[in-house]
Amino acid sequence: MIAKTEVVSKLDELKAYSVQQKPNFETQYTTLMAPLYSAVNSYFDTKPDGIKDLLEEYVFQKYCDICNRGMVWENPVENEMPTDYPVGYSDARECFYTFESIMSATPEAFFAAWVEGVPTPPEGGGEGGETTPATPEPLSNSLLDVWTPEVQNAPTDDLGRIQAVIDWCASAASSGNMINLLEDQGRVLESKGQKEIAQTIYYDQFLMEVLDARGFDVYVPTYFKNETSTTSVKGYPKRENDGG
Repeated sequence: MIAKTEVVSKLDELKAYSVQQKPNFETQYTTLMAPLYSAVNSYFDTKPDGIKDLLEEYVFQKYCDICNRGMVWENPVENEMPTDYPVGYSDARECFYTFESIMSATPEAFFAAWVEGVPTPPEGGGEGGETTPATPEPLSNSLLDVWTPEVQNAPTDDLGRIQAVIDWCASAASSGNMINLLEDQGRVLESKGQKEIAQTIYYDQFLMEVLDARGFDVYVPTYFKNETSTTSVKGYPKRENDGG
């Protein structure tokens, strides 16, 4: 998971290069980039409404889906579960904005995206109604025009991707649940254990990395918080100071 410090450092790099090329426009560069800085800070510092409940529902639906797929019955009734997994199913990190376009931008490309022009003069001109000839200066940046709304919309988009995984899992399980409830399939010959499924969701599919990186207060199984060791299940680092 990318950290706020990495994104802010990248923006600083892009701005510094532009200032280096045209130092006289430092004020304009700073002013025009300010909304993006603000959006980045807001994204990392503000927890979206409902994120706790949504991520816990994500865990629940993923658990049910993995459990159903791992069950082998003595007398199974045929049921093909879908495998067109949505974004964020196999890697929880993919549910969250990656800042890929910002992080991959070169300072040269960012500088070339500045649009310069003559600012619109204030009404009435200067003192006594006279106008002073204006010189071109940075008015916008085509990359900022894309990045800023993307980051501003990112929290809502993140929630949408999480919800899409929830809905997909619920839909995928529907027919299997009916079969399990209403058909006599005999004994269960194979099934995944509780901790094995939790291991898959929290560690193998990176939900724990999301929780640690973003500080979301989401339930974490107690057996992943070993108080007597520096490692958790299967040698993964334990999660410190978790209140789940």
